[in-house]
Amino acid sequence: MYRSALHNRFLATTLALFLIFLIATFFAWRITSAVVEQESKNRFYQEVADLKNRLQTRFNLYILSINGLHGFVDAKGQITRSEWSAYIKKLGIMEKYPGISSLIYIERVSKDSLNSFEKSVRDDTSLNPQGYPDFKVYPESDKEEYFAIKYIEPLEGKEQTLGYDFSSEEKRKKMMEQSRRTGEITSTGKITNIITQKPGFGIFLPFYDAKMIIQNSELERMNNLRGFVYAAFRADEMFKTIIGQNDPFPNLDFEIYENDQLTAETLLYDHDLNHTISDSHLQTTETLDIDSHTWVILICNKGSVSLTQSQHALPWIVLASGLTFSFIFLWLFLYRFKQHLSNH
Repeated sequence: MYRSALHNRFLATTLALFLIFLIATFFAWRITSAVVEQESKNRFYQEVADLKNRLQTRFNLYILSINGLHGFVDAKGQITRSEWSAYIKKLGIMEKYPGISSLIYIERVSKDSLNSFEKSVRDDTSLNPQGYPDFKVYPESDKEEYFAIKYIEPLEGKEQTLGYDFSSEEKRKKMMEQSRRTGEITSTGKITNIITQKPGFGIFLPFYDAKMIIQNSELERMNNLRGFVYAAFRADEMFKTIIGQNDPFPNLDFEIYENDQLTAETLLYDHDLNHTISDSHLQTTETLDIDSHTWVILICNKGSVSLTQSQHALPWIVLASGLTFSFIFLWLFLYRFKQHLSNH
């Protein structure tokens, strides 16, 4: 009877130890999984920070090049068509910054000077010996002032845009007015390109009468505006160029929106059309500051987030090892117990 009780205690102790090993294995698996998951998140957020920094830095270079053109116009006071074209070509802005669809000189034209303005452009033979005999500010309307495209670079294939009144389109007009009041660079947000009819955006930089200084009042800025330097962008081409042919972020997908309303109407750029961000469990939002405008970037992981196969397999290795050890322990103890019984 004593021996029977001893055997029962031995079996109970063995099962208790086996259970402890199983519980320890489970917790080791959970802890290792949490560590790997946290490392995955850390890598993800580091790549997110690198992506945001790349986009912001490269786009700032685009803005810097346009600011240079704006400074040239400001310094000259009055700029001719040939000077506009020569400056842009000399700096190679279009070649160095793919995604810029066109660089446009917009002139503020009063109702009283509309006819003389149109005639001066028609008679301009500085680049074209025939001038621009069909030039006219359009669409036709009766108002106090117009904001017409006077110069555009490159001109080839875009001749029909000469004379287009930017204030005839509500979204562009609103952003021009904001830029005019503040004297600061302003982004249009998502718009449709006049030529390609594809999504893009534009940047306005106002320039004023030569006697005007930026510290003057809003009223003086409104009255002394001479026009805008405007850069039109093809969003897809620009962002693809910024990222580069060899994508440094193969584990990330991202979408750029013109504001925090993440809808198809506000979508500026989708990095991977074959991947749906909502399918990813790990995602975040960041912002891009475009002077007066803030864009929102929705970013998600679409892969292993740079972890090695061994790092991903580690929790399962811990689980398999723990279970293997636990069952080997149980088998050995039961085997020894069976041997003990057969010897007695």
